[in-house]
Amino acid sequence: MKPTQMLSRYSPLVVVAIIQLVVVLLAPSTPPMSTVLGDAVAGGAAGSNGIASGGAGGTGGGVTTPGQVGGTGSSTVAGGSSSTVAGPGLTAGGVVGSTSSGGAVGRCPGNQPAPWNYMPPCVTFNGTNGGASMTGVTDKEIRFVWYEGVTPAAVAAIGSQAGLSFTETQLCESLTGYTKVVNKRYQLYGRHFVSLDGPGPHSGKAQGSSSCQFPYFQGDNCDSTDAACWRAQADVIAAMKPKPAFVIGNVQVQVPFLDELAKKHIPVLGQGSSDGFTEARAPYVWDWQMSMENVANFGAEYFCKKLAGRPVKWAGSEVLQSGTTPTTPPTRKIAIVHDVPVPDTFTPGAKAFMKTVKSCGGGDVAEFPFDANVNTLAQDMQTIAAKIKLGGYTTIYTYMDFIAEIPLTNDLSSENWRPELVMAGAGASDDDKLAQLMNPDSYKYSFGPSLTNFGLPPQAYDYYKAYRDAGYTDEPPLLGQNIWSYFWIAGDMFQVGGPSPTLPSIQAGMFALPVLGGTKAHPGMKFGVRGDAYLAQRDIREVWWCPTKTGPNGRAGAYTGVLNDMRFQHGQIDGTMRVFPNGVC
Repeated sequence: MKPTQMLSRYSPLVVVAIIQLVVVLLAPSTPPMSTVLGDAVAGGAAGSNGIASGGAGGTGGGVTTPGQVGGTGSSTVAGGSSSTVAGPGLTAGGVVGSTSSGGAVGRCPGNQPAPWNYMPPCVTFNGTNGGASMTGVTDKEIRFVWYEGVTPAAVAAIGSQAGLSFTETQLCESLTGYTKVVNKRYQLYGRHFVSLDGPGPHSGKAQGSSSCQFPYFQGDNCDSTDAACWRAQADVIAAMKPKPAFVIGNVQVQVPFLDELAKKHIPVLGQGSSDGFTEARAPYVWDWQMSMENVANFGAEYFCKKLAGRPVKWAGSEVLQSGTTPTTPPTRKIAIVHDVPVPDTFTPGAKAFMKTVKSCGGGDVAEFPFDANVNTLAQDMQTIAAKIKLGGYTTIYTYMDFIAEIPLTNDLSSENWRPELVMAGAGASDDDKLAQLMNPDSYKYSFGPSLTNFGLPPQAYDYYKAYRDAGYTDEPPLLGQNIWSYFWIAGDMFQVGGPSPTLPSIQAGMFALPVLGGTKAHPGMKFGVRGDAYLAQRDIREVWWCPTKTGPNGRAGAYTGVLNDMRFQHGQIDGTMRVFPNGVC
C-alpha cells in the first residue's frame, strides 16, 4: 500500500506512505539528510463481490484522459475467474515482439531465475534486438528517471522513531544496487537500465556523498495540495534530454504529477490509488498496490460474511452492555469513517460498501466523512468520536488514512466508548510499527483485513534479497520495500515487452502474466483485471491487534494473522471468525 490514495492529503502520496503524509502537516523545509518515504499502501481489483468499480476521483481539476492502448481478452485469475484486458501482439507466456528484431526468443523452465518473487516466465534470447523501438530505449539502454521528493526534517525525526527513515547514502546504495540486479537478473535483450540525472538543481547525483553517487531527479518541496508545482516537476522531466522510457514516481508523488506525465504519454510507476484514475490514463500509470475500490470490496465481503446482523463481540464493556438488555450484547450497529480527499477516491468505495453491507443484512450504515484538511483534522475526529458514541455505533469500518486514525483512537478512548474497529488495511495501518502509535485502550479492539504483512524478519522480503544480491553486506533500510517494488515492476515490463518493446507490447505482456506471489511475504499480484488493470494487488490476510504483544521492532504492539497468515482472494473469505482466539488482549 494515500491522495487519491491513502494519506495523500498530507504529503506527496505515500504508498500510502504514512509517515510521509505527515509532511504536509509540517512547514516546508530544505532537503534533510534523512529521507522518509512511507510504508505500504492501498489498491486492488474492483468489480467483484457485488461492488461496482469506477467513479473514483481524478476526473476534475484539469485532469486529462489520454487514449488507451490495446484490445480485450480474458483469462483466469487464481481463486476465481476474472475478465482480463489484453492487448495487440499477445502471445502465450507474455513475451512479444520477438520476430521483428532479428533475434530469437526461447523458453526455459519456470520463472526467470532470481532469489526473489514476482519474476516473469523464463526466456532466452539470441541475436539482435529491435533497437530504438520506443522513446527512451536504444539498442543498448533503457533510460528511466527515479523521482525523489523532499521530506521536512521534523518528519524525518518521526520516521526515525518508527525505524522508517534512511540516509542519502542508504538511498543511493539501494538505487544503485536495485538497478544492478535488474540488469543482471532480467532478460533485457542486450539492453540495460540506465538512470538519468535531473538537470541543474534537480541533480540527484549532486546529493550523494563521496562514497556513493547515483543519478536521480531531486524534486522541489511541493506542498501536497500545490497542483501547479507537481505539474511543473513533471514538465521538467518531460523536457529532459535524453528522454526517459519511464519515470518511477514511487510513493512520493501526487496525482497532478502522474496526470501530467500521462498527458505527455510518459509511463509512470507510482501510486495510482484509484482504478477510476488509472484506467482513464491507460496505459501510462502503473502501481503494485491495491485500488481503493478493491479495498472497499474486500471490506464489504468481510462484513457480509463475518459481522453483519450478528451481536457485537470484541468491544469495550460499555459497548457490549449498550443494548436493551445489558447482559446481552446488541446486534452490530455499523458506521464507516472515511476521508474526502481531492480528487475524491474514497467516497465511491464508501458508498458501495454501505450499499452492499445493507443488502446483506447489516442495516443502514452510518457515514462519517471528513475533509482532507489537516487544519481541521483534530476537531473533525473529536466530533466524529462524539457522534459515534451518541449514536451507539458498535462497529466502525476505518476506511481512512493512518494519520487521521491516531487522533480518532485517542478521542474514542476519551469518550469512554470503545467500539470494534474493523480495519480496511490501507494506508499502512497494518504496519505494526505505525499501529504502535494508536491509542492502546481503544485500538486493542481492532481487527480485520490487512494488505501487507510487515511482521516477518527482514530476510523474508524481496527488498532484502535484492540488496544482498547486489553485493551489499550491511542491512538495507526497511523502506527498501517501497523502492524495490517499483524496480521489479520495471524489470517485468521490459522482459515481457520483448526485444522490440513498445507500450502495446509491454501492456500485452504484463496483462498475460499469471498471478504472481500469494505467500506470507508476497501479496498476490495480477495486472490486467478488467476495470482495475493497472493496480496489481489481489489478496488480503486477516489479523487482530494486541497492544501487549512484542512487535517486530521489539516494542509493545503487534498484529497476529489467522491461519498462519493465510492470504485470501475474493470469494475465499468464509464466515468463521478466528480473531482474538483467547479474548481481547
